[in-house]
Amino acid sequence: MTIIKTRDQWDQNRLSVSPMSKLSSDAQSRFTDSLKFCDDGLCSFYYGDIEKELPHAEYKELMASFGIDVDKGLEPSMLGFRLEKTVNMAELKKRIGDVIIFDFLKDHRCAFQGTCEEDFKFACTSNCYG
Repeated sequence: MTIIKTRDQWDQNRLSVSPMSKLSSDAQSRFTDSLKFCDDGLCSFYYGDIEKELPHAEYKELMASFGIDVDKGLEPSMLGFRLEKTVNMAELKKRIGDVIIFDFLKDHRCAFQGTCEEDFKFACTSNCYG
C-alpha cells in the first residue's frame, strides 16, 4: 500500500481508498476539507464523521492509507495532567518520554509545524511535529 503524503496524492487516490465510499457524501466532504498536510505527510484531520460512520476496522484501514494507526490515538485525559489549549509537541514528547507512544493527539489540530491547538473531533498527528 502506498502511503498518501500530499493533498495531490489524496485527490488522485481517494476514490480507491475503499472505506471512503462507505461514508455519506457530507462526511466525505468534511473529511477531505479537513485534511492538512505537512512536510512528512498528514498532520491534521477531522475524525468525527469517520469515527461515527465507519466500523473500527474500516476507520483503521482509511487512516492506514495515511500511515496513521488509529489504535495509537492519545486521549488528553490519558495523560494524568491537563494540556493547555496550545500544545508544543516537542515539549509534550519530552514530558511523557517513551512511556506513551502515539500517532496522533485527539481533540487537537495542527496549527503550524510543531504546535497543536485544541479543536474537538480533530486529530493532530505525529507529522505535525516531525
